[in-house]
Amino acid sequence: MSQMEKKRLPVRLLARAFRNELDEKDRAELESWMKEPGNRDLYAEAWRFWDDVQGRASEYDPDGVELWERFRRKVSRRRKSAGVIRMAAAVAAAVLVILAGVLCLSQAGQREPDIVAVKSMSGKSGTVLPDGTVVWLNSASSIKYDNASFGRRDRAVTLDGEAYFNVAKDLKKEFTVSAGGLSVRVTGTSFNVKESGRTVVVSLAEGSVELSSPSGDGLSLVPGEKAVFDRCSGKLSVIPGNVSCDICWARESLNFKSRPIGEICRYLSVWYGVPIRTVPSLEDEYAYTFTVTDEPLEEILVIMGRINPIEYEVADGVYTIRELR
Repeated sequence: MSQMEKKRLPVRLLARAFRNELDEKDRAELESWMKEPGNRDLYAEAWRFWDDVQGRASEYDPDGVELWERFRRKVSRRRKSAGVIRMAAAVAAAVLVILAGVLCLSQAGQREPDIVAVKSMSGKSGTVLPDGTVVWLNSASSIKYDNASFGRRDRAVTLDGEAYFNVAKDLKKEFTVSAGGLSVRVTGTSFNVKESGRTVVVSLAEGSVELSSPSGDGLSLVPGEKAVFDRCSGKLSVIPGNVSCDICWARESLNFKSRPIGEICRYLSVWYGVPIRTVPSLEDEYAYTFTVTDEPLEEILVIMGRINPIEYEVADGVYTIRELR
């Protein structure tokens, strides 16, 4: 077997990975392949290509030649070796395998999914799924699920944006959230998922969750832990952070009791969905006790400024808190 054959991309394995259909054997095989030099970069290239194409698959019949040519030109500009170009062909082929499978199912007269979409256009909104799971959607976020199968054959939802889930317990049917290529699996727990740009962040409040990426990486979280998935590199890891702050936006109110201004501003930043910064000298200077429900941010900051000598300014959407001049 030549070196090129050893490094050739596992086309059908990649197709299953992108559709979250890997079993334990598949994951081990893909993980082994990812460890070979250069393969993680090829995987990231393949994911970016698939992520770009999949959103268009429902709008038109994909032109296989056009897709391949576009991808070949993209890779050729970056790497000139014949070996990489040949592996790029395998990448494009894997994407086409997925798209072809979708088209074949459609042409075979399979049942059209009864897709239910729940969106939060401005501000946060709550909804209850058919199984009793409570979901809070942050502003401009949405979830989708197949109403014909949800609660019967599965409990699977797809997230775009940020949501907090309080999952109804069902030991026979695990609850699955797909967000940006990351799969989150639980039977009953409370957690937050934020899909934004190239990352997906999962923060666990209660229970336990299992995470798995398209590359086969996986890990479990315990309450108080958070994980980040980088969609471009395929890396999945546990990171430090304040889970309570991450999920505070989904509460009915924020309650502070003798908390320092720096900590309060971090919570307010999540609650209102805007960046709020305090100058370093103010981080632990003043403490406040108050409750926030639906008051405008500016009103809260003005009241804080009446209690202690501080002021705020807004530039490029960023709020900065400093000592009163």
